[in-house]
Amino acid sequence: MDLYLHLGFSPVPTVEKLVISHSPKFLHGFSFVFAADFHIRNNSTDAYISSIIDLIKNQDADLLLLGGDYGEDVESTKRLFGFIAPLSFPYGKFACIGNNDKEAFGFNIQSFRNTIGLPLLLNEYVMIPVNKGVLTLIGTDENKYPLALPNRIPPTVHRKPSYSILLSHYPRIPKTGIGSKADLIVSGHTHGGQINLFGFTRYSFTPLRDVNGIRTIKGKRIITCPGIGVSKLPIRFGVRPKIYVISFD
Repeated sequence: MDLYLHLGFSPVPTVEKLVISHSPKFLHGFSFVFAADFHIRNNSTDAYISSIIDLIKNQDADLLLLGGDYGEDVESTKRLFGFIAPLSFPYGKFACIGNNDKEAFGFNIQSFRNTIGLPLLLNEYVMIPVNKGVLTLIGTDENKYPLALPNRIPPTVHRKPSYSILLSHYPRIPKTGIGSKADLIVSGHTHGGQINLFGFTRYSFTPLRDVNGIRTIKGKRIITCPGIGVSKLPIRFGVRPKIYVISFD
């Protein structure tokens, strides 16, 4: 049992490195940072936010993916993305939306898009040439307040090796629609349970019981990050805040 304990709304994350093995050769050596569930508040200090951003910046990754739940209100979200804006990655920065983001912005999705200032993949996808292959990034809507959005199904890539990543706030494998054929799913939302007591969390008896790390379900890899911040209760016990650095070989 991990005896990690943090009281308060500003837990400082560490880095965990994960490797996706048996991946296409064009992705060998490629890596991305995945960070989720920042939950920045109006009393979060600039020094605290800067420490998180420095951790992300120092990973020397090719891509940044953000998994939702950024700020508890509009101004806190603006502050966070003010720190994220100068970050540069060779293959860009992309985000999905979390349930908390919809609540913070009063369900004004356009205002949220304008505030974060980087591509929001909301039932959308982008296709990125990487070496001699194609990496497709897909972003799906969050699960608590789903919008009536069309599913823009990514086309099948012919003649080139390809790989697809589904960026989803909610850790689930979609049965149909956008992202259902993704090779890898990266998600957050659970905070690793936030409180883990002898292996039991608030999700232990729900479909989300596997609350962090990498696992394979029906042949599909899904990664759930325990995230950075806290929600509702200002405590993390037995669940360290983390960002993931995910590489391929």
